[in-house]
Amino acid sequence: MDQEKIGYFIATLRKEKNLTQAQFGELLGVSQRTVSRWETGRNMPDISLLPSICEVLEIHIAELMAGEPIKNEEFTKTSASHLADALIALTNPKRTLRHIICGITALVLTIIGMVALYQNHFFVDVSTTADLEQAINEYHFTDEYHFTDTVSADILERAMMGKYLFVLFRQNDHPTAGGIAQLEKGIFGKYRFVEVQSFNWTLGQASRVVLKKEPYLLLYGINDLPEIAYYQVYDNWEKTGTPIYKGQQKTAPYLSIIKATKKIPPLAPWCIRYFDAAGNEIPENVLSEKYPEDSDAVNCTTTTAELGALYFYEIVLLWAGGVLALYFLNPTILSDRKKRIQK
Repeated sequence: MDQEKIGYFIATLRKEKNLTQAQFGELLGVSQRTVSRWETGRNMPDISLLPSICEVLEIHIAELMAGEPIKNEEFTKTSASHLADALIALTNPKRTLRHIICGITALVLTIIGMVALYQNHFFVDVSTTADLEQAINEYHFTDEYHFTDTVSADILERAMMGKYLFVLFRQNDHPTAGGIAQLEKGIFGKYRFVEVQSFNWTLGQASRVVLKKEPYLLLYGINDLPEIAYYQVYDNWEKTGTPIYKGQQKTAPYLSIIKATKKIPPLAPWCIRYFDAAGNEIPENVLSEKYPEDSDAVNCTTTTAELGALYFYEIVLLWAGGVLALYFLNPTILSDRKKRIQK
């Protein structure tokens, strides 16, 4: 275990969080001097503070003990063994070997369980188009009657905004129908589905997304519409008032993310007005007759639950593993409790 390396790693992450040593220490309930001793490698944090340090710095305990980031695929049995050795060094040498082994085992199993639970949610590999298409194909689309449909996706466009990835795809079995998927990136590089919408609407679409509490307009389409020169997006179904966006019709397929100038409600395809090159409005029903919907295509939206439940179970698992490890690594706790009860 390299104390100086761990200290430098803590200092680097603290500075990335724009925290002073005093602020960091206040979050952990320790003094600025204690934090300074950690970062210079003179002292190591007490084992009871490791979960709190990892939470503030948003890292796993394995990364803290290694003194460097660890990619998901690098967390092997060897890494777990090194983690165990590092944690043993932080324990009291007077404790019995059995207690140490049991405590370290509890910690390692807790970490492995937390990583596995996290990977169960963030499992989508987007490194290749084929992997992403397969993930979308295996995604379950459920309509209001709770029937499950599947699609054969052909990815057309991607757009990245922060930790979110938006994917526009065509339904292979229904060329005029498509879909839009929103995915969220996890700390190990893989993604989870936030929302997947499949549609049989042949005209362009506009929808609202909220990223970092800011509203954005998502504009996309998969079919060429040569009659349309430009279009206007409205924040109401009546399509009245000042449009929230006006732009030229793009060559399909297209996928754009545009910062909204004001808060907007959820939008639908029919909040758009279409115009030709002369500025004449093209009625929606005229376009719909020329580009009819494919009634056999999948047309529904499925969303994923928020991460609150995942974080709750992660905390419960960490708490349970920490309590079990603390019991084994500090066996005097039980005897002290018995003495207090007897008194």
